[in-house]
Amino acid sequence: MRRTIQLIMLAVILAAGFAGCSRDEANSPLVIQTLSPANSPEFQVLSKVVEAFHVENPDVQIILKAERLNLDYVMRSIIARNCADVIELADSEVGFLAVPQRAALASLTAECVSLAPEINQRAWSLSIFENNIYALPWAAQPLLLLYNREAFRAAGLPDDAPPATWDDMIRIATALTRDTDGDGTIDQFGFALAAKRSAVLGRKLALFLSMLEVPLLDIRDQRWAFNLDRRETHGVVQFLLALQKCAPPECIVTDDERALEQFASGRAAMVFTGPAGATSVHSIADIGVAPIPSPRGMDTVSEPAFRFFALPAFLQGARRDNAIRFLKFVSGRDGQRIVSRGTEGVYPLVPVRRRMLQDHWYADRPIFREYVLALQKAPNVRHYYPAFIWEPKYSTQWIGSIHNLMLHSQVDVTDMCEVAEAKGNQALSCLYTDIGHPSTTMILGMLLVGGVIFVSVAYIVSQR
Repeated sequence: MRRTIQLIMLAVILAAGFAGCSRDEANSPLVIQTLSPANSPEFQVLSKVVEAFHVENPDVQIILKAERLNLDYVMRSIIARNCADVIELADSEVGFLAVPQRAALASLTAECVSLAPEINQRAWSLSIFENNIYALPWAAQPLLLLYNREAFRAAGLPDDAPPATWDDMIRIATALTRDTDGDGTIDQFGFALAAKRSAVLGRKLALFLSMLEVPLLDIRDQRWAFNLDRRETHGVVQFLLALQKCAPPECIVTDDERALEQFASGRAAMVFTGPAGATSVHSIADIGVAPIPSPRGMDTVSEPAFRFFALPAFLQGARRDNAIRFLKFVSGRDGQRIVSRGTEGVYPLVPVRRRMLQDHWYADRPIFREYVLALQKAPNVRHYYPAFIWEPKYSTQWIGSIHNLMLHSQVDVTDMCEVAEAKGNQALSCLYTDIGHPSTTMILGMLLVGGVIFVSVAYIVSQR
């Protein structure tokens, strides 16, 4: 009976949303919602792409909106049929919305399957679910290790031998953590480790675990579950702890942007960053770039973060046709050339078009060329897990235990991982009842948050 009532409520809300959401297809501009803030170099690059598209398609007007809200907002907007015509998504967000049972994204198979040979294989694989294309990749932001060659030389380390393994990383970071002016206080640290935000630390855990072929999340009894209480996870946490001892004290409670500032100021000699960070660090003249170190006996790797464009399932008619034209342009030759050239001497994005990755333009830009090569060498491995684990509201319960360990290292690693896994699985059980399906609580929460009648109910549900 309860299940029937919930389904009836869902149907009523959906019907109400569909009834009030018509558009004037002939006159209103196409709305594109991006992930980037308006003052970011990524947004400026996309603005240039939009301008070039309009030159070739003067009949299509476009409004580019900056920095959308989180994924649950996107899902509610799609259900209410009031979202943008083109939505930018990150890797894990495509996986969440593309599940066919949600019917959130439009299939692009018929119009875009011919582009497959031109696009980076790994990026393309992340856009396909059950043999349908639900998003089109348009850019990548690989993560690499930046190191200060001058700091290496001053510490008696070779400046052409960056760390290749985790043991190398700890050894070199320890040697770089030192008192450079002889006043008895350490003023240079080996590595800028950002770990305040749960998403930042969570992605580092996922990255290092993937090197050990252990996913951060696994499937157990048809439910998502964390892989925190495992020998491999204990090793990753110990590795992060060792890096934390070689990081500026203020760096451990900050984010990736502040960690990059520590590197730019010379306070930290190494940092992980994407292409935007690498090309914006102008204060250091002699920068080395290397893949992220891997466990002993394994090849070093880079973890590319891809960016996708997708269409809401309800988009039809002329608006859909125009949106498809834009998607093909941004992933085509002309759009990808703009992506590769960046803006104002900063190259924040790596193109995903294969031929563009071989462009001779990169020959005179050695740092950026390393990011292009990293994308080409990235393994074609697909990691899919619920995107919602990165939302602070849900991830704080489990990542908080790990963060406390980073600040108070007397906590036993095994005990901490056990507690973190238990809390994490409890949080996941509130979001997902089984693989690929959101729980009733989550569905109702997403649908009722914006409803006047059910505001109080949504609030109670969201606080559980």
